[in-house]
Amino acid sequence: SVVRMQWFTEFMCMLMISLREEPEKSFNELVKAAYAEKLGPNHSWMIRNGAKLAMSYPIAREWCLEKFEIPDWDALEPVTLSFI
Repeated sequence: SVVRMQWFTEFMCMLMISLREEPEKSFNELVKAAYAEKLGPNHSWMIRNGAKLAMSYPIAREWCLEKFEIPDWDALEPVTLSFI
């Protein structure tokens, strides 16, 4: 639905901005914070706990760059601006 797409877009926007602005934090910390603020309140207890379990596995920032096809961290600025 359109509402769920809006929630996901807000989550991705917060995540991309956090990746660029908070380089000292781990990818998992940033995903957890974005989930807790943007998606978690809209999910049931069971889904929130499943998401917590999935986010407990360590993921490197480099993996994120590769999966989103971002050449380097400086290239995130146009990406984050496109979400806003």
